[in-house]
Amino acid sequence: MPNLVASAAPILPKNGAATFWVTALLFGLGFVCSSRLAAGEPNREVWIWYVNETSPVGADLRNYEMIIGWLESGDTDKTRLFARTLRDELSLFQAAVAQEMTAIERGMAAAAGRIDALLVTNQSARAGQYRYFDRAAGRFLSASLALPPSDDYVLQSNPLVRGEALEAVLAEAARRYDPAAHRFVLITKSHGGPEHALAVRLPRHHEEITREQLLASLAGNVDGIPAPPQIGVAKAEYFAILDRAGHRHGLQFNLVFMEACRGIFAPGEEQTLPTNVRLLYTSGNRSLQYSTLDYAALLSQVTTDRPFSAVLDECLLPRYMALYREPQPFWRRWIWFVPLIAILLWIALSRCASRRSRNALSLVR
Repeated sequence: MPNLVASAAPILPKNGAATFWVTALLFGLGFVCSSRLAAGEPNREVWIWYVNETSPVGADLRNYEMIIGWLESGDTDKTRLFARTLRDELSLFQAAVAQEMTAIERGMAAAAGRIDALLVTNQSARAGQYRYFDRAAGRFLSASLALPPSDDYVLQSNPLVRGEALEAVLAEAARRYDPAAHRFVLITKSHGGPEHALAVRLPRHHEEITREQLLASLAGNVDGIPAPPQIGVAKAEYFAILDRAGHRHGLQFNLVFMEACRGIFAPGEEQTLPTNVRLLYTSGNRSLQYSTLDYAALLSQVTTDRPFSAVLDECLLPRYMALYREPQPFWRRWIWFVPLIAILLWIALSRCASRRSRNALSLVR
């Protein structure tokens, strides 16, 4: 009978006490390390300003002039309105970007090195360059940017409308600024639409259509008229590019502003937001002005304890549509400790059972 009682009890290894304390120590270290990592997340931010402005050159500019000329020759208010809109496009977008660039330079000086910045526009990309703020020099400097070539004159004139260009700029940002020590803020400024995060104002090539066909299409007669090409980055591709930037380069985005017209998303699409994007703003179902933000004022509010993403979030929240993931439930942050907790419970129960078995043996004897 004594043997039967002893064999029925859970058996604790001879070094059970040591196992208990080692496990407890590992659990404590895991808790401290996780707390330290959460508290020590890098908070220095890099702002990436990616501007797909309308600034046509060469064949693309001639394409604008041809299409505008056809529209101006029409005899309806609608065609003349379209012509005037495209004519304004040639100057207003570029002027807005130049004005914002001046404000950014002034604002970065006011920020006094509390934020890093990388700026790229279609004009700079065509020259194979981007600009970055050099804290030591206290001003913007230029650096080389290599983008894949294209045979399409619209893409040559608007290189940043391509997904490959956005990926290349994000890769360059990761090369210049260590993702392990920085978080990123991305603003993409471009034409867009219900389906596109990045688009061009005039995708139509005049070689693919006649004057008569163009005017007829504006009158509602589209029979036999080829549709304009789909040039740009769809919203799903935009999300995929951000996701790849996280997996390939380790980029984590505190905030992304998709500054484009008609930045609408269907209910539930926030679940497709990449896991490396904390918060994304879009315009919602509305059009935007060429210039929407006062960068000099925003950057002047950046402090050591108040990063650019927080300043931008406060500015955008009442005006635009926000997409974000729900915070992780509390239990998910602790699920990795379940095995350690189970081991601790097993050891504690084993110790109790061992004591009971020893007491039982002593009574039998």
